Amino acid sequence: MAIKITQQIFNGIEFVRKSGEYNMLDRYTVARMCNERGYYDAAIWITENERLYTRLLFEGYEIVEPESINEEEE
Repeated sequence: MAIKITQQIFNGIEFVRKSGEYNMLDRYTVARMCNERGYYDAAIWITENERLYTRLLFEGYEIVEPESINEEEE
């Protein structure tokens, strides 16, 4: 089941991934890099959703409008 995220969250995660400089499993570093580059929504989401972030890496994601995101159980 794909994890639902907004375009803003995707943009931050994708920025870090494309840089190729960091291990995407190191969520603390990914969140820090998102924050430092102005992707605040992504940094907050990663920090607050540890299990969902890890699932996103392995199961994929679906980009949705912010109002379409329901709280997913971890």
